[in-house]
Amino acid sequence: MAKVLALTLILALVLAGCAKELAQDLGLARSEEPGGIPYEVKITGAPDEEMEELLLLVSALAGDDPPALVTSGLVRRRAEEDIPNLLKALHSRGYYKAEMQVEVSEGKPPLDVNYAVLPGPRFTLAQVRILVDAEPEYRAGLPSPQELGMEIGQGFRSEWVPEAQKRIRQALASQGYPFAEATYEAVADFASNSMHITFTAQPGPFARFGETDIAMPEGLDLSPEYVRSKLPWKPGEAFDAQALAQARNNLLGTGLFSYAQLTYPEQVGEDEELPLRLELRERPPRTVRAGVTYSTDLGPGVELGWEHRNLLGEGENLSVGLEANFVNRILESTYREPFFLFREDQSLILTARAADEQPEAYRSQSIDLTGVVERYIFRRTRIAGGLGFTLLNVDDDPISDQNNYALFYLPLLIARDTRDNILDPGGGSLLSADGAPYYEVFGENNFFFKYTTNAQFYWSLMDEKRLILATRARFGQIPGQELSTVPANIRFYAGGGGSVRGYEYKTLSTLVDGDPVGGRSLLETSAELRWRFLDNWGLVTFLDGGRAYTDVVPDWGETYFWGTGLGVRYYTDFGPIRADLAFPLNRREEFDSHFQFYISIGQSF
Repeated sequence: MAKVLALTLILALVLAGCAKELAQDLGLARSEEPGGIPYEVKITGAPDEEMEELLLLVSALAGDDPPALVTSGLVRRRAEEDIPNLLKALHSRGYYKAEMQVEVSEGKPPLDVNYAVLPGPRFTLAQVRILVDAEPEYRAGLPSPQELGMEIGQGFRSEWVPEAQKRIRQALASQGYPFAEATYEAVADFASNSMHITFTAQPGPFARFGETDIAMPEGLDLSPEYVRSKLPWKPGEAFDAQALAQARNNLLGTGLFSYAQLTYPEQVGEDEELPLRLELRERPPRTVRAGVTYSTDLGPGVELGWEHRNLLGEGENLSVGLEANFVNRILESTYREPFFLFREDQSLILTARAADEQPEAYRSQSIDLTGVVERYIFRRTRIAGGLGFTLLNVDDDPISDQNNYALFYLPLLIARDTRDNILDPGGGSLLSADGAPYYEVFGENNFFFKYTTNAQFYWSLMDEKRLILATRARFGQIPGQELSTVPANIRFYAGGGGSVRGYEYKTLSTLVDGDPVGGRSLLETSAELRWRFLDNWGLVTFLDGGRAYTDVVPDWGETYFWGTGLGVRYYTDFGPIRADLAFPLNRREEFDSHFQFYISIGQSF
């Protein structure tokens, strides 16, 4: 166990770029270029580690490509030439009174080049004002300093200013001003060591959405009204730049187009309307897909699929998919019809599913039919509800003798999705709650309710989304019946590649005669650090936790199972391919393996 934890910690340090930082913590960079005199560069007196790292990065002598200098005099001259840029770096962090001296040692190489920093006080942000240079009919709100990312009283950072300008322009562009600009004036008060920033917004002319001219691909059998339904505005509404991005995502998300570009002229008409032009490029409407998976708990697997994204010329989608491995064999078909009951924001979804499942907990064969109506109530928030019916046969259930079930249920869903990329999120969140009341026709006409809540958050910790922190929490309950009267395949289970890695699929619950029996409540948590160090390659380290509990209210005295491990990601156009090696931290002797290995497509969550 100690070796496992140590290995995980080491990879976490690597993912955070700590190997480089450890060298920089010493304030040291070495040059041994061929043909030049060896020298070592260090920073002393920097106010903090971040500033020290920035100075080393800015210094030409300590950079990634240091010059080859043949005499100590040239080393000193180049070091002195560094000073103006190093002072600019100090100013960018609010050290406007900073001074710097450079010292170069004499004698036997390597030479010691020491930049001695006298930072002085750090200037703090004392005031942020936002003015508007516009006519009296200006009709938009302005962001607050906090919304601009500028906190009064904090040490000043120069990069706040261009970022704030960008946010002012974005705020105005989302409120009817597509040609907004923003200028600024920064005043440093050397008496009080403070900064005073004044932004002046120039909104430009107010605009409303005009008509959208759709350039349909030649030969595409698709209704223009279907395309217009994906535009989240009506003519006459105030212009909103965010709506343009949402429209593009909506159109590309249909799978019918490989390209969607919205443009508009540089002037607003006398009627305040801004016409738009939408250019589309068709993607083949049919797709055949095939993939392979492998995990030590499910064995090798295959995934096959076929999809038609414009079945009847109105954007109807029909898909058929097959998943097969040593544990599960699932055949599923889904039909989605947009414009259901003449509503542009509403779809009908029909699903048929046949499954043969054989996890450790039970054996089951089922046929499931559902019909659901889905509607977007806000731009990123949808609700769904409908009717479902399941025929089910269950064998090898250690706590129930009932084998056959016929269940009617009413599936319900609400979800808000602000992720920037569904297959590989680098920001945003997914919040959802789904559930269904079940009524059993056979047996004793049992009635019960099952629901699950889910929250996923993603934070970018480096530029260009090179380092992502992803977190997840999931909770569910089944009130209304004893555990033995709930069909085995509807109970909650934890464990496996999409749950708690390091443990076998659906095994983290109470054991009866050595078999997991599932639960009436579930709690799962996960945290994953994803480092994309090359364009196509990345590493991850993760910690998963979870368990299914027998009672409706989790028993916190029971073991909560943790798993940890390492992973590799290969990024493709259709999403990342992942390989994870996971270790159980609460391994049960003679039941859990020492590790589990997973290969599949897509991030773990």
